[in-house]
Amino acid sequence: MIDSTRGRLLAVLCLLAVQASLFPLYAQQPIDPAAHVYPEGPDVASDPAAYIGERVEITGIVQRTAPLVVRVETMEGSMAIRVANHGLSPERGAKVRVFGTLTAAGELRATDGFVVPQRGRWYAWGISFLAGLWVLYRLVVHWRVKAATLGFVPRETPATIRALLERITPGAEGLD
Repeated sequence: MIDSTRGRLLAVLCLLAVQASLFPLYAQQPIDPAAHVYPEGPDVASDPAAYIGERVEITGIVQRTAPLVVRVETMEGSMAIRVANHGLSPERGAKVRVFGTLTAAGELRATDGFVVPQRGRWYAWGISFLAGLWVLYRLVVHWRVKAATLGFVPRETPATIRALLERITPGAEGLD
């Protein structure tokens, strides 16, 4: 265990550097149809001729509904892809994910697809935020920071919200 303040700071900085370097690698999956990892929208939009006749996965925003046209965003800009045989009924502006075969540059024959629900993202963010608050509450109530070593040590008795507020706001003892 690292007991010195300098050692703990160095360990935290090293872990943050490793985590930051792994972020780009997370998004770098090799295309492997056997593992169901297909070229995605940005790959297809950057060089559509290379993927004609190949199975691809497109995620984008619906621009038109008849025929279905999806806008795929890339680093260089955006590309419109017309989707056939989709069986979807999305509204304009909805987000869709479609799997299929690229028949020509900008044309996709769909084999499967779905509309991505907008509320799912807000629900996931909301639940994650509440879980983070709960973890922060548990951390503050049951642990304290030992300034000498920048380490967490358990509290002898759990702190209460009233006691924490009294420490933060001087003169709050008589607020009842």
